[in-house]
Amino acid sequence: MEKKKTIGSNPLEAYFGSQKEKEKKEAAAPERMEVKKKERITIHLPVDLIDKVKNAVFWEPGMTLTGFAEYAFEQALKEQEEKRGAPYPERQERNLKSGRPVL
Repeated sequence: MEKKKTIGSNPLEAYFGSQKEKEKKEAAAPERMEVKKKERITIHLPVDLIDKVKNAVFWEPGMTLTGFAEYAFEQALKEQEEKRGAPYPERQERNLKSGRPVL
């Protein structure tokens, strides 16, 4: 026997949707999301640039430092590849040497 509701319909369901709808969305979400493998890198940047980035992230709802950096790297890489006229080829060596490049 179904439990009788005391207030009739839930007014929040009209705004947020029913629990069943939420469960359907949550069940479908993993199929839509592409899981990208991530790796940590450490870089040194000027302190004033770091402060400006942190300010931007603070004032933009939902933005993260990682998201900002990922977007900035993608845009810079796209710009460099457009200047070059082609994508960069794969590296032959997997590890990059640290320090200044020897010319």
